[in-house]
Amino acid sequence: MPERCEHGAESTLPYRLDRGLDLGVSKVAPERALSFELRVLDHQPGEFVFSVWGNVLFFFWVAPATPKSIGRLAECTEPLYEQNPGGVSNVHVVDSSTGLPSPEVRELLIGLMRRRASRRACLAVVPIGAGFWASTLRSFATGIRLLAPRSFEMGIHTSLEEVADWLPGPHFERTGTRLDRNRLLDALRRTDALSHSEVAQPSRH
Repeated sequence: MPERCEHGAESTLPYRLDRGLDLGVSKVAPERALSFELRVLDHQPGEFVFSVWGNVLFFFWVAPATPKSIGRLAECTEPLYEQNPGGVSNVHVVDSSTGLPSPEVRELLIGLMRRRASRRACLAVVPIGAGFWASTLRSFATGIRLLAPRSFEMGIHTSLEEVADWLPGPHFERTGTRLDRNRLLDALRRTDALSHSEVAQPSRH
C-alpha cells in the first residue's frame, strides 16, 4: 500500500467532506513556487493513481470509484488547494472498465466539487472508450457540472492529446500559470502508464 498523505498514517474513511473543506472561506497557506516535477500523491494498483504536476491534479481511474477512494482523493489533494489559492485544475481520466459511479459516490463527488469550486480553475474529463458507456459517462459528467457552481471551466474530451490542447488556455486565464502543452501531455502519459502498473508507487507530498 502507498504511504498516506499525513505522515504515512491511515485516515478514517470515507473522508468527512464537511470537515472544513469549504476552502473558499477557510484560512489558506501562503502560495509557494510551483514545481513542474510530476509527483504521485496516491496509488492503488488496479484501481487508481492520483498525481500532481504544477497546479494541475491528475486522477486516473481503472476501477470503479468507491467512498474509500474518494476519501483518499479528498485527503491527498487538500494541501494542494491550500498551497495554490490562485486555483487548481483537475483532469479525470476514466477507463471504460470502471462503469458508472454508484449513487453514493456521485453524492460524494458533487459535494466535493461544490466545496472546492472557488479554488478549481478548470476540470477536464476523459472517458477512455467508445459507444454507449462513453456517451453515458459524458452525460453523467455534464449532469454533475449542472449541479455544481459555475465558477470553473469544464471540458469533456476523447483523448489526452485533446486535454493538452485545451487546458493551457483556460488554465492561464484563471490562474495566471502558463502550461507547456508538450510537457503537460508528457505528464499525462506518464501518469497513464503508472495507472496500469501493478507495483504501488511511493507517495510524495
